Amino acid sequence: MTDKLSRLLQLVDGGIPGLQLDIEPYLLDDFPEDETIFDRYLRTIELVRRMLFGHGRLSVVIPFWFASAIHQGRSMAFSVMDRADDVSVMSYRTDVDELVAISDDVLRYGALTGVPVWLGMETTRLLPERHMLLKREPDPALADGTLDPVRRMLTLRRPTESENHEVDQIWLRIHHHATVRPERISFAGRPQQEVRHAITQVLDQVRLPSFSGLLIHDLPGYLELTQ
Repeated sequence: MTDKLSRLLQLVDGGIPGLQLDIEPYLLDDFPEDETIFDRYLRTIELVRRMLFGHGRLSVVIPFWFASAIHQGRSMAFSVMDRADDVSVMSYRTDVDELVAISDDVLRYGALTGVPVWLGMETTRLLPERHMLLKREPDPALADGTLDPVRRMLTLRRPTESENHEVDQIWLRIHHHATVRPERISFAGRPQQEVRHAITQVLDQVRLPSFSGLLIHDLPGYLELTQ
């Protein structure tokens, strides 16, 4: 990535208006066990920022939950904002009050530090998301699943009697689970008028100076909505 950016900057006289990084480190296989993932992620942002210095602005896309993700004693959202010229939040909710609520911490930090914040709205078709929080369970009789750390395989079912005696298995219990319906996240299947109404509501509700506007993800998804 940095090689391509270097070549791009060499080809364009006078620099570029800006560059947006959309990196999702939490999709890596070793997340969240590998605590160096966030370190490497932040170093990548710093490297790109240095390369762009004097040549263009750096924007970074972040999920809304970065505000509550703590790394090295600090909010990940704040750590990213300390290194970027502006951020775009994946604040994907169809309920405007919820969209504003999950973006509030980032907006307030942006107002405090002078970092512009863009909020995102989703219009593409999505599948239901099943969110599950697993915790280690020392008693295999109470476990809801097992993790094989060697093969990096998660199995969600009651361990068999033979598996209960395997020393290389990590037993897990479902601590919390919830299903997020796509209609809560995306405006897909709704009329464009409803999206425009939601945009108007957000513009009316958010008064913090860091709020720079709304981003629609994405144009094809929006154009598929009924008129």
